[in-house]
Amino acid sequence: MYVGGHNPGVVYRYSGSEWEPISPVLGYAVMDMVVYNGRLYAAVTTGFGGYSGVERVYMYGGKSWTLVGNGLDRGVLSLAVYNGELYAGTGRGAFRVYKYTPGTSNVGIMNWTRVVDYPWDGARELFVSRGFLLIGDSLYDRIGLWDGRRFYADMHAGGSCIYDFAEFGEYVYAVAYAGVLYRFRDGIRWGRFLGYCWGGNMWSLAVYRGRLFMGYNNGGRGTVLGIRAVCLSLGCLIRF
Repeated sequence: MYVGGHNPGVVYRYSGSEWEPISPVLGYAVMDMVVYNGRLYAAVTTGFGGYSGVERVYMYGGKSWTLVGNGLDRGVLSLAVYNGELYAGTGRGAFRVYKYTPGTSNVGIMNWTRVVDYPWDGARELFVSRGFLLIGDSLYDRIGLWDGRRFYADMHAGGSCIYDFAEFGEYVYAVAYAGVLYRFRDGIRWGRFLGYCWGGNMWSLAVYRGRLFMGYNNGGRGTVLGIRAVCLSLGCLIRF
């Protein structure tokens, strides 16, 4: 198991009894990690909040870290493997997605080719589902998709940020910072499923033992649409 830290941006590995650092300081924050072709890749921003600094991607070969992407806008916020290829989402102030193309250069960007460049704020979260690469915006409740050739802007539902996606049952869910849960069945049309409860922020989704869990940042309790909120010391988990 691996986790990425911030201030400093260091990657840690769990040995079974404790966490040990396995990287030097890669930047200000490690924003995301993914395994691609048997190697661990880490997305990094070198400045606070992704508004300053440089975006970088590092690859871990088991013994050392190699810089495989440099100069990708302001901060690499997300990574995903789609159709056997590695993608990176960047922001903020630049809603762009890059595909990993080793040995190439895209306007000075090492090893990456830009495939999406749309006038939104930033590609906060990437998620593969229904044959698409889903892309959530970093400033508003906006979701688009990439089909390997074209980008489609599917939803623009006002403010906050799309933090996470999850596939559960017949639906794909998207959670927003302002406290809204969206979902779709057909891969294109999104609808609001749960809205603005408990005055807090929804940050994460996870499927575990046949249940969908949602991470919530405050200690509220309640039951809405058959969803049970269980308070934890670090926030709330909401279970279907």
